[in-house]
Amino acid sequence: MIDGLIVQADDNDAYTMLEYWSEPISDWVLAWDIPNYDDYNGVNVYGMQTRPNPFDNTEQYTDFTPFLTNKKRIRGK
Repeated sequence: MIDGLIVQADDNDAYTMLEYWSEPISDWVLAWDIPNYDDYNGVNVYGMQTRPNPFDNTEQYTDFTPFLTNKKRIRGK
């Protein structure tokens, strides 16, 4: 069961979607449209970034309905 997400990736708009496999519908479902920050709270955050908060690698994205899955993927739009 997934109820919180953290992604760390380079400052690159190619990493923009986190999806999970939904067994009931046999398809990928968007869980999070991952933000890409050039500036976060007035600070330049180019390069490797932790999301949702580049300054707190424990803060989780939780604005979604928890889901059960055995597969996750990150991909570009």
